[in-house]
Amino acid sequence: MIDGARVNSPLSGLASFANLTPDEIERIEVVRGAQSTLYGADAIGGVINIITKHGSGPLHGSLTVEGGSYDSLREIAQLSGSTNQFHYALSVSHFDTDNKYRNDDFENLVVGTSLGWQPWKNLKLDSTIRFTKSESGVPGPIVNGWEVNSNITERLTDESLFGRVGGEWTLFEFWRQTLFVAETHDQLFDRGDPFNRTDARTDQVQLDWQHALALAEWDTLTVGLDWIYQRGEFELPGATPFDRHTDTLAGYAEDQITLWKRLTLTGGVRADDHSTFEPR
Repeated sequence: MIDGARVNSPLSGLASFANLTPDEIERIEVVRGAQSTLYGADAIGGVINIITKHGSGPLHGSLTVEGGSYDSLREIAQLSGSTNQFHYALSVSHFDTDNKYRNDDFENLVVGTSLGWQPWKNLKLDSTIRFTKSESGVPGPIVNGWEVNSNITERLTDESLFGRVGGEWTLFEFWRQTLFVAETHDQLFDRGDPFNRTDARTDQVQLDWQHALALAEWDTLTVGLDWIYQRGEFELPGATPFDRHTDTLAGYAEDQITLWKRLTLTGGVRADDHSTFEPR
């Protein structure tokens, strides 16, 4: 997940972080073990949540330029800050290199921005927008440092647009609720000769409403609703185009009890209504 929103591809089921540069990341949270109650069937083995940077403190910025062999060049510009009610951050990073072999060049652009507003002590609103684009050559097999059947025409282009708007509201000190909507749009184009080109496009929209209730110092109850819409398109010369979509509506509840600050007991239930799988 990125900022709490899942980014696994509806087509492959995998998450690609290749174009998310480290300068965009504030921290990474890893929850091991089955977490399907809160996050769905895909989280049977654990959850990775990448938290991006947000502004804090007085207005400040930085500019970084790096260079290296094979005409490699990286530029990073960042600007962030906060006031009593607002926080903001903007970053732009660009990297390109020719690499060693023919048609082996790579270029990556990342533009990210976040804006937050806290009108009251118990209410926080925030938004995040991120655009990434990369283009690379596909040189063909490299064996023992030598090019084999060199490919000088195939190009791979990857574009992604991610947006998230959410809020957090704390009531009576023991009841905290969060609500967010997020959308991810990806496009992956593989361009070679006219008979070897593929187009893949995916869209994913998530709406999540979660309530955390502190029933006692040692007991926390979490309940919520989760809706996800996923669509995938795939085109390949000579094959029938693929275009499908699904949506899932889920409700969940989980109770976590901590005893003697050493033992944690967790129990939960989740019900999913998937548009493809009809109940029997």
